[in-house]
Amino acid sequence: TDGGDPQLSNHATINVTVTDANDNAPIFILDTYSAMVNEAATIGEKIVQVLATDFDDDKNGNILYEFAHGSWNKAFRLDSSSGWITLAGPLDRETQATYQLQVVALDNGIPQLSTTAMIDIDIADANDNPPMITDANKKAYVK
Repeated sequence: TDGGDPQLSNHATINVTVTDANDNAPIFILDTYSAMVNEAATIGEKIVQVLATDFDDDKNGNILYEFAHGSWNKAFRLDSSSGWITLAGPLDRETQATYQLQVVALDNGIPQLSTTAMIDIDIADANDNPPMITDANKKAYVK
């Protein structure tokens, strides 16, 4: 509206587009995941899938997964896009019966935000060791 006499006015439509800021870190569906795998399982066998969500849009909400501290003696592999943990090497329950892994979910925003989850994997025993005779030189007397 102008200040003239008579006052004249006009209007305009303003479109405001709000773009996403990377203000949400990924959130795992569970804080701790648990799984059991037989020590005789084959390489490549799927063990457990970790899943996280992110409330941000586009690249800010795209999630990648990685192990926090290596891959635990190369026994496990983590698919960075699907979150599937698979068997990558042989297991021996008699050597190690449990594994505790830590997985990080990272978004693609700037700054990059992340969160972690724990994965407890128990190794089930396979009948892979024959009985052993510890002292083969026993003597017995029969009357």
